[in-house]
Amino acid sequence: MGGIAKMNFEELKKEKQRNFAERIWFIKYWVNYIKTHPAAEWSKEQAAFIDSQFKSAENFWRNLEKNDKVKFEKLKRLRLGV
Repeated sequence: MGGIAKMNFEELKKEKQRNFAERIWFIKYWVNYIKTHPAAEWSKEQAAFIDSQFKSAENFWRNLEKNDKVKFEKLKRLRLGV
């Protein structure tokens, strides 16, 4: 079984629980942040974050099309459901 990592399901379960706890913490943190900061402040931050996500996605697709046209076309069809 060369190259295949053995899974420790107990560790996987613990990691899943840690991930869930982090998500809950972040939700509570963000709710508190929104309640304690002006909308103009946090909405600008959100807009900048969302814009950066769109830019990252655009760069991903542009680089994929440039470097691996076959994979680009395959993923494009999958993404568009055609």
